[in-house]
Amino acid sequence: DDVWNEEYQGLCSQVGADPSKGISQEGFRTLVDQGSRSLLLSTHCSDEELQQLAEGVAAATFSSGTKASEPQLDRVIIVPGNGGGGDIRHCNWYGWLAKELKKVGIEASLRNMPDPVFAREDRWLPFIEKELAGGVDNLKKSVVVGHSSGAAAAMRLAEKRELGGMVLVAAYTSDLDDETERASGYFSRPWNWEAQKKNCGFAVQFASTDDPFLPIEEQREVGQQLQPLIDYKEFDGRSHFFDYPFPELLEVLTTKFGETSRAIHSSSKPAVARG
Repeated sequence: DDVWNEEYQGLCSQVGADPSKGISQEGFRTLVDQGSRSLLLSTHCSDEELQQLAEGVAAATFSSGTKASEPQLDRVIIVPGNGGGGDIRHCNWYGWLAKELKKVGIEASLRNMPDPVFAREDRWLPFIEKELAGGVDNLKKSVVVGHSSGAAAAMRLAEKRELGGMVLVAAYTSDLDDETERASGYFSRPWNWEAQKKNCGFAVQFASTDDPFLPIEEQREVGQQLQPLIDYKEFDGRSHFFDYPFPELLEVLTTKFGETSRAIHSSSKPAVARG
């Protein structure tokens, strides 16, 4: 152990790495390409040796019963709330988020939804699968961000499809004794929380205690039912999450995609969709 620790400290020193944080990918590349200096261990590897190492790791991972690799995330699907009307890109934070994601190289799917007032499940879920995801298989590489009615749609989608991830903004569990919500179909049966947890690579939820439409108890119930998978984030004073910028949401997504969060700038305020 002492020998290994000394060697490790030397490798970190060679590439300027903090031993407590480990060696970066760039540092690893330097050690593999150039080799170590004045150390007992040889770190230089040929392409053939690296290939053999990779195959050995993959075989060991497969034999242990774990997945060798998860599908790489390649897009964010933004599902808005109902009742927006007009161009959805100008409602709430939807268009702002799509633009910010594009700036860091993340594809965002955002389109005007069919049946925008009632947001019926039998129309929205096929639209998400075919039009926004470009096919069911692509959902495994997609993060679905749902706001209000869009969050209900995301949860029902996760009950039957594998998703790269799911982010719920202003999510709820009942029709709230509202005829429009009842007509959507999302609340016609119990929620299958176990299926959602099984099918989602990760889940994050944003809730606000002063939401004028949603009781905080229903928002908290979503978070409780999706434990331990979900990262539940509760705020005061964010209403129904109408406004942009929405830096916390952007940071969650860029982190999940391995990007670096950047400063967020805003201009005019958008139209409001009730959701």
